[in-house]
Amino acid sequence: MKRLAFLALLLTVIRLSAAPVPLFDGKTFTGWEGDTVDIWRIEDGGLAAGSLERRLAKSKFLVTTKEFASFELTLKWKLEGIDLQKIEHSPWGRPFTVADKGKPVDELFA
Repeated sequence: MKRLAFLALLLTVIRLSAAPVPLFDGKTFTGWEGDTVDIWRIEDGGLAAGSLERRLAKSKFLVTTKEFASFELTLKWKLEGIDLQKIEHSPWGRPFTVADKGKPVDELFA
C-alpha cells in the first residue's frame, strides 16, 4: 500500500513538473502545415485566417506536424464576419469540434 501511495505521489510530481510545450512560436509556421500563402497569416504574434473582403470556397485547416499523447489548449479568439467559425481537433483523421461560435462548449457535447 505504501508503494502504491508513493508511486501515485511520484507520478503527480512528474506531471506537475513537466514544462508546457508551445505549439506556436508567434513568429513562423515552423511545425505547421496548411495554406500559409493565401489563407493563414501571422498577425501580432498570433494566427489569423481568411479575409473580411472575400468568402472562402471551403474550409482551410492549419494543422500541427507533431503528435502529442495529450494536450491542453489555451487560446483567445476573435470571430468576425460569418457564422461558421470553429476550432476542431482531428484525432485519427476524424474532426471533433472543440468550440463553435455562438454555442457554449457544454452544448457541443450534449
